[in-house]
Amino acid sequence: MPNGNGPFGFKPVRSASSQPYNDGANTYHVPASDASVIRLGDPVVVTGTGSAAGTSDVTLATAGSGNAITGIAVGFRPAGATEWLGYRPASTEYFVMVEDNPEAEFYIQEDGDGAAAGAPLAAVDIGLNAAIVYGTATGNRSAAMLDSSTKATTAALQVRIVGLAQTVGNEIGNYAVWRVRLNNVTTTPNAASTGI
Repeated sequence: MPNGNGPFGFKPVRSASSQPYNDGANTYHVPASDASVIRLGDPVVVTGTGSAAGTSDVTLATAGSGNAITGIAVGFRPAGATEWLGYRPASTEYFVMVEDNPEAEFYIQEDGDGAAAGAPLAAVDIGLNAAIVYGTATGNRSAAMLDSSTKATTAALQVRIVGLAQTVGNEIGNYAVWRVRLNNVTTTPNAASTGI
């Protein structure tokens, strides 16, 4: 049966050291001047500025090769008396909890462009790198997806494909869910590495 199309962004599942995900996250800040909406599972990147309290600022990461990622948004806390929401609304000061462990692994859905680009990802693509692409988000969940047409060994690509998510009903093909690690990251000395 074909996979359903239901993007959810990045979902943390475990560490590369085989430890289960333990809800670890660090607090980052998004100033009111930032017009991006940040949802659960969205990739974010540091901006080089920070809050008055000394918390590093982040913004929604840009999709595509060469664009680094700091981590994945896993929670939100409003600044001041702002209403608590399950996402960070545009132009509103918020704190974002970010899974920024460079060894974290995530599930992410592949996009549906595989047929147009020749084929969806296959088992032989494990170990390659790829970029992400954003779909149309609704609600508080990210619409970030793995861009199957970008698979390559290129070091500047954003994620490393680790394997197919071993979940019931998931199969190789369009909209498959894959296990990935962030590759082009801001949190390690080596910004990116070449795929195999």
